[in-house]
Amino acid sequence: MLYSLKEKYVEYEKNIKNWTNKFLIKNTFSKKTIKKLKKDKLFGFHSPKIYGSFGRDYLNHVLAIQEISKFNSNTSFSIISNNYFINGLFKYGNFNQKIKYLSPVDNGELIASVLLSEEKDNLDLKKSKTSIIKNKTRLILNGKKYFPYNSNEADVFLVLAKNKSKNLTLLIVEKDLNGIKIENIGKDIYISFDNVEIPETNVLGDFNSGYEICINLLIENHLSLAAHYLGISLDYYDKIISSLTKIKNLSNNSKILESFSKISANIEAAKLLTYKAAEIKSNGLDSSKDSLLAKLFNENLALEIINFEIQLNYNNEKLISELRSKKDINFNNIFNSNLENINLIITDKIIEKIACVDVLNKNSNDINTKKRKSIIFEDNDLEQNVDNLIEYIINDIKNSKNSEKLYGNIESAENVVSFGLGIEDKDNIIEVEKLAKSISATIACTKPISEELEWLPNERYIGSTGKKFNGKIYFALGISGSIYHLNAINADTIIAVNTDRHAKIFGNCDYGIVADLKEFIIIFLKKLKEKI
Repeated sequence: MLYSLKEKYVEYEKNIKNWTNKFLIKNTFSKKTIKKLKKDKLFGFHSPKIYGSFGRDYLNHVLAIQEISKFNSNTSFSIISNNYFINGLFKYGNFNQKIKYLSPVDNGELIASVLLSEEKDNLDLKKSKTSIIKNKTRLILNGKKYFPYNSNEADVFLVLAKNKSKNLTLLIVEKDLNGIKIENIGKDIYISFDNVEIPETNVLGDFNSGYEICINLLIENHLSLAAHYLGISLDYYDKIISSLTKIKNLSNNSKILESFSKISANIEAAKLLTYKAAEIKSNGLDSSKDSLLAKLFNENLALEIINFEIQLNYNNEKLISELRSKKDINFNNIFNSNLENINLIITDKIIEKIACVDVLNKNSNDINTKKRKSIIFEDNDLEQNVDNLIEYIINDIKNSKNSEKLYGNIESAENVVSFGLGIEDKDNIIEVEKLAKSISATIACTKPISEELEWLPNERYIGSTGKKFNGKIYFALGISGSIYHLNAINADTIIAVNTDRHAKIFGNCDYGIVADLKEFIIIFLKKLKEKI
């Protein structure tokens, strides 16, 4: 838990503050802004360095959003929208999608926006009327979306649309496609799609999982929102201090002093909540509860501070109008109300945490208590990373007994190759089988693969209520790393491969590689053959 910022973060906060004062224009946003942030090495927070990012952690991200929102709310929200796209592509995109879009968006060559809602005041994603239908190898998109951010600058969108089976699909859509039109209706901006042809390769994630992906990304995005509202609070806090210095006989005004004291305490609490969530997320752990709590606290605090500032300046009608307008800009947004019940999610996370403690207490003999090496390969090219990995595990592979069956007994197996939802397509199981054969391993999976998708029988999933593994090598392919899964693994060596650098599995493995699964397997088989 951070009680004060480390020196490197204090320096970064100072640099981003100086940058905003020097380069940002009040309440404007442009592609030049993003490019300048990137050029000065202040932008590019989440994706690995192989995609052109600087590999900054989430506390850097929080501090940047905090300082930018203090000065320019439009730029702050536009960056949040941009990051929503980056997070979605990084977590759910395939290798080709990442190569085509991730680096250009992350470095400011392209500006991304999010088109989820269809009406400004109706943010229920499930009521989406925008539709897609399949036409041979392409998808036909029709409908209209509310377009609140980056309206003049966006080059590519994430668009939520309803498919023929009434499920929702998330699409990557480029702005310059035929049939796309931007409309101004009063003060609001909408974007319409008239028989727009989208390649099937531009579907993000599973075809029928658009709603679930959106909700997961919205939950993740609450850390950015927490930082945004913290920045607004700090901005108006400074204004309050300036106003208080002009009040005569302030020491005799107990009501103002009491309110200011409470706000000051809450400012410190807001920082602790936000920085704690960022620290948890930077360590690859689940920060959803902490991010949601920080977002709720900071949003209420910002409203409280703005209203207090208005009260201090109640004689200035022009300022009141300006602040009211600013309040509307900052608090009516597409990221703010899309979750059906934030309180339920927070409660669920707290209860889940308690449940996990109960599981640990009841199954203490089954828990993997070994200290893991946590060596993560992500900085060099993939071939070099795989080569380094094999050097660490080659002797264990050579000494492994040949598995009699690819789908043999998991609990008596020496080596296991297991896969999760990150495998993306059932057809990719063939590639997993090739990897398993190469190291004489048995195939296993996570609970969602067997119970929800039914790609493998229930007897093949590893988890607290499934099979346990106590062998030598455990390959975790596209597995996030829930406590229920990790609780059932007591391997000598755990190797994780995942596209999400912040997946929990990387905090609970010996060796990890940030990579596309298919590409990893191809290179692994090639390199292993050279060494055996």
